[in-house]
Amino acid sequence: MKMLTIFNFKNKLSIHEQLDLLKLFNEGNVKTELIISPIIPVNDNEYSFSIASQNIAIKGRNVGDLTCEHLNYYNIKYAFVGHLERQKFLNETKDIIRSKIKQTIVGNITPIICFGKNKNYIAEIHQLLSGIQFQGKEIIIAYEILSATLSGKKDYSLEEISNHLTMLKRYLFISSQIYNFKYKLVFGGGVQCKDIPEIIKLGFDGVLIGDRTNTLLEVFNFLNQKEFSN
Repeated sequence: MKMLTIFNFKNKLSIHEQLDLLKLFNEGNVKTELIISPIIPVNDNEYSFSIASQNIAIKGRNVGDLTCEHLNYYNIKYAFVGHLERQKFLNETKDIIRSKIKQTIVGNITPIICFGKNKNYIAEIHQLLSGIQFQGKEIIIAYEILSATLSGKKDYSLEEISNHLTMLKRYLFISSQIYNFKYKLVFGGGVQCKDIPEIIKLGFDGVLIGDRTNTLLEVFNFLNQKEFSN
């Protein structure tokens, strides 16, 4: 199975910078499964990789957030749900995130569900998934280290992450059967190129890379030269 790489451009890059990166990445030779999330919706059919939305609306009438119907118009199949920066700076709560997850299920969108804000990471992801019937659909679960996500710097050990992964996989194995979902588990937060092979070797299905242009380009060039499988 191919490794999964997710690039989240966030909103620090200008529209022109993001469009230039999309064009550059489209002309590359990355051998992983690739999902890219620009700040603006673009048509998924125009690219060799998949497009993700950086957010999605909660159920009901609200202002400013794209719904599943909007994403379907652009043939977008993925959406971030509960990114850690939204949780920290916009006070996005567990109930809001769960509402968004439920919207993706009925709207034929694969959610990229983020967690890692709390030290009790099992309890945190359980609060987001428990009781939701996923109807056999696939979800992407992104385990991030909050401090590393905010700083863009690695401030954890891979040994520590390996221990967390063992517990996570045990929890997800049981939960996926109870709540009927398939999943891929990716790791994000200050990810460095030299650590990507080890992260995949640990047992993650892929990596999540943030918005810093030098990091995006560094990882992109790295992936153009390597081929990974898990």
